[in-house]
Amino acid sequence: MKEDIVIKGRWWIPTKARKKIIGTLTVSPSGRGILELVGTFHYPTAEHDFGSNFEVILGQSTLGTKVTLHNCQVQSTQVGATGFETQVYAVDTTFIGLHAKSVQKLKFKRVRVYFKHLDHLIKNSSVQTTTNKKTLKQTIRISNPKPVHLLTFNGFNIKIHPTNRLIGSYGASSKIEVNELTFISIESKKKEQEYQAFLDIIFKLQQLLTFCLSKPTYPTELSGDSSSNIIKNNATDSPIYDSIRIITHWNDLIDPSDTDSIHPFQIVFTFNNPPKKMNKIMMGWFEKSNENKAIFELYFATMFNSKMYLNNIYLTLAQCLESYHRKSPRYHDYLINPDAYQQRVDTVKKVIKEHSILGNSQRKSIISLLKSGNKPSLEKRIDQLLNNYSSVSPIIIGFELHFAKTIADNRNHLTHLDPRSDVRYATNVELYYLSLRMRLLMITIILDEIGFGQEDINDIIPRISQGFRLPSINENSD
Repeated sequence: MKEDIVIKGRWWIPTKARKKIIGTLTVSPSGRGILELVGTFHYPTAEHDFGSNFEVILGQSTLGTKVTLHNCQVQSTQVGATGFETQVYAVDTTFIGLHAKSVQKLKFKRVRVYFKHLDHLIKNSSVQTTTNKKTLKQTIRISNPKPVHLLTFNGFNIKIHPTNRLIGSYGASSKIEVNELTFISIESKKKEQEYQAFLDIIFKLQQLLTFCLSKPTYPTELSGDSSSNIIKNNATDSPIYDSIRIITHWNDLIDPSDTDSIHPFQIVFTFNNPPKKMNKIMMGWFEKSNENKAIFELYFATMFNSKMYLNNIYLTLAQCLESYHRKSPRYHDYLINPDAYQQRVDTVKKVIKEHSILGNSQRKSIISLLKSGNKPSLEKRIDQLLNNYSSVSPIIIGFELHFAKTIADNRNHLTHLDPRSDVRYATNVELYYLSLRMRLLMITIILDEIGFGQEDINDIIPRISQGFRLPSINENSD
């Protein structure tokens, strides 16, 4: 969407359908809606009360189009000198072509979503042009690949549809363009599901595509099918729906100029893998994104938040690696067997209690330090992670021979802001490349977790390293 959508009409709250107020809805290209009312749903009763927020506001345009607004936050309420009232609401999601009296009634059978750059991840249509030598008539043949079934998850079928649109222009110089319009469909296998269930899957897909592209991506267009909008439903035919347009404000929407180019060497993997392998990978992604939700959110925060400072990106990626190591059953979250270590702690506690001249608070402080003393340091955790991926660890660490120590030293410095004279800390440029190397390690971990084998990882990581333009050992030796 490149221009504002403006809808003039009447608006009301589902519980007070008789009180309809004239107003204008303006939806910006970012998806954020602003509803300006000539009147008020609720008049403020206190000094800092601007009015009530509503989960759902219903509307009907002057042309008769049904509109449902979801998650409406009051922005201002004003009263003119003559007592004339106006009220403004910010709207998160606009459903054009639907009336739903509550969030629970926002239900769909199917939702289609177009993502930025999705066409980079699936085989494009085949276009062939032939010319008849006698008549000079040209014929254009376009063959679309069949929809690819990606996954069945929690009662939803998820498919990717490579499609195209022919655009012709005529005049002094005529031309025909073939535009790829690949989209993903999410369809409930049985009954209709609430919109939030679809939204949860869309968020997982958004993270997946961002991971694949090594760049933030986001939905550019959504539409849905609901039983309330069936045009035709014969017993022998499949239902025909009047599609509902869904416009959502994405809180993490970044500057589109940052996402215009995709470097082929930065694409981690595509959806052109064999179906069985792709299904395994997709299932792995959806399962692991649930199991490691907090870690995934940390990782993708460094990609979607374009305003994040370099220091924060570095600290967040270090936290990702540490949190993953703590949570993963592959690694021990201790240095010594916990039972044996507890015996040592008990012995020290006994000695302190019997012989120490320390005060009670000092004894408690020492005992507290002892209890946490059996945890691996960040340096040891990163070393263990690298050892587990020894075939690609030289590519990940590059010329940083003491990579784990360097990461830990700079993390400690940026956290505590207490520099040590015996440690050389990274410059901003070095922090940038160290952050990319931590990202490369996280990519390796995620590939392993979602089902890629070691051979695949060995092929992918060197290519991504080149895409990140990371200096290699050979380049530095020259």
